[in-house]
Amino acid sequence: MAGSGTGELKIWAVVLAAGAVLIGLGIAFGIPALEQAVAALAPGIGLKDAALWSFGVTVVLFVLFAVIA
Repeated sequence: MAGSGTGELKIWAVVLAAGAVLIGLGIAFGIPALEQAVAALAPGIGLKDAALWSFGVTVVLFVLFAVIA
C-alpha cells in the first residue's frame, strides 16, 4: 500500500504531461485552421441563400418531428 502512492503520482504526471502536449498541439494546429474558417465565413450569406437554407432546415425538422412522434 505504501508504494501505490508514488505509482499513482507517476501515472498522474504522465497523464498531465500527455494532456499538456495534446493541448499544445491543438493550439498550434487549431489556430491557423480557425483563421482560415473565419476568413471563409466572413462575408456571410445573402438573404436569398438564408431563406433557402432556413426553408430546408424547417422541412427537415418537420419530417424528423413527424417520424419521432
